Amino acid sequence: MSKLDVYEEIRQLGRGAFGEAILYRDKKTHKKYVIKKFKMHSMEWIKNKEAAAMEASILNKLSHPNIIGYREQFTFVEYFYIVMEYADSGDLSQLISERAKAKQPFSETEVMQYFVQILLALKHIHDHQIIHRDIRPQNIYLNTDAENKQAKRQLIKLGDFGTSIELSTQPNQMVYAQVGSPYYISPEIIQECGYNDKADIWSLGCVLYELCTFNRVFTGSSLYTVFQNINSQQHTPINNSRYSQNLSNIIDLMLSKNPQQRPSANELLKMPTISQWILSPKQIIDVEFSERSKAKSNFLKKFLILLSSVVLWKFIYYGVPRIIKVDHMKCQQLFKYQQTQQIQVCIQKCYFSIFYTFTAYVYLKLICWQLPYKQKVLLQVMLCYMVHYIFNIIQPIDTIIKIVHNIYHIT
Repeated sequence: MSKLDVYEEIRQLGRGAFGEAILYRDKKTHKKYVIKKFKMHSMEWIKNKEAAAMEASILNKLSHPNIIGYREQFTFVEYFYIVMEYADSGDLSQLISERAKAKQPFSETEVMQYFVQILLALKHIHDHQIIHRDIRPQNIYLNTDAENKQAKRQLIKLGDFGTSIELSTQPNQMVYAQVGSPYYISPEIIQECGYNDKADIWSLGCVLYELCTFNRVFTGSSLYTVFQNINSQQHTPINNSRYSQNLSNIIDLMLSKNPQQRPSANELLKMPTISQWILSPKQIIDVEFSERSKAKSNFLKKFLILLSSVVLWKFIYYGVPRIIKVDHMKCQQLFKYQQTQQIQVCIQKCYFSIFYTFTAYVYLKLICWQLPYKQKVLLQVMLCYMVHYIFNIIQPIDTIIKIVHNIYHIT
């Protein structure tokens, strides 16, 4: 039985050159999921397999109420599958089109509630050193808020991490690949001068502008014209008779041509004009709890490691010598005094090598707690070599154990 047999296919949601998205239902729980299906061993797969693997990897690392949830990934026959959360109310581009056709502009409350949810999702991915690189209304999904159905409130879900990239922990790291959707791409990406997470802030500014005006920030008759306008033109201000000057100022900041002048997601959320719109207690609790619980969890783990190391240190320092202590009188019955001394020295070396190795390991774990995975692995490999070296310079432990065992069994 394959993992795909757990699901029942409902309908196809979309199809592209690289793969397709299909709506499935779990046969046991009846919960709906979107499964992205990619055909392996094809030309498209060879070109885009890294993007599919990256999307699965990033979704697996992220857990936030405003980000599409990840369930699992697997391969079956000649296909690669990614199972993720299903947003039941379409995407933001569909909602904007419906409201534009009905000539029903969004109120400022609606705009800010949508905007703040996207911003919270963006803060979460930026805190994980990830750049989305394709923020646009088509990749922002709407889901019915299960806890507030009577108010018909839409819960925003940021998705489609196929073009996302994970940065290293090096400060001020820049990316140079020209990736993104033309109407939402930032000036620094077009100029190929390097960019960071501030490119996402520009894209979100374009989405915010579109929510207020039903128009894209920059348009043109060709892709070249659009890029030229993004680089050189200033955006048209939003309607101040419908929206406040504060909202207009936020858009102006986010659409600054100079990325250094754009605020980060964290800086935007700290602004009183934005933080006052985080009206949902659930959102506030989720954000604060996730940050606090993360800090508490890290502190608790470090504390437990330190506590266990102290307990084990005391056991090794006070208990082990008593356990492996050799009775000189019994030794002299089998060995000469000189041989007994050599055994004692050898056991002492073994004991201290174990003690110092364990101490080094504990402190290494504490030091490299926040280091990237590759650096952790490198340090652990170095530690293994160190342990191997220490135990090679002393006499074989098996021999010591046999000698001590024989000594204790003398009648």
